[in-house]
Amino acid sequence: AEADWLAGDMREQTEKTFANIDTSLVAAKANFSDVVKLNIYLTDMTGQDILNEISARHFDPANPPPRTLVGVAELAHPKMLVEIEAMVAVPLDP
Repeated sequence: AEADWLAGDMREQTEKTFANIDTSLVAAKANFSDVVKLNIYLTDMTGQDILNEISARHFDPANPPPRTLVGVAELAHPKMLVEIEAMVAVPLDP
């Protein structure tokens, strides 16, 4: 069976990707304000508006993290439309 994260259109895959990032952040005792850089890969750059809309819900619009957005011919799987790498700075517990 096809992996759930490969199902859906650009909006659905981007929503799932941000939910997965949130899960990872929570596990690291962090949140979206701790993200210091994003590398984003899209197979169709027309999806940038959807990406921006969803991203704006997770980051302070006055101070979003820097990002690199790259259009690519394909990702690791033919049905994969978006891939996001988030670098996070989490303070160590004292």
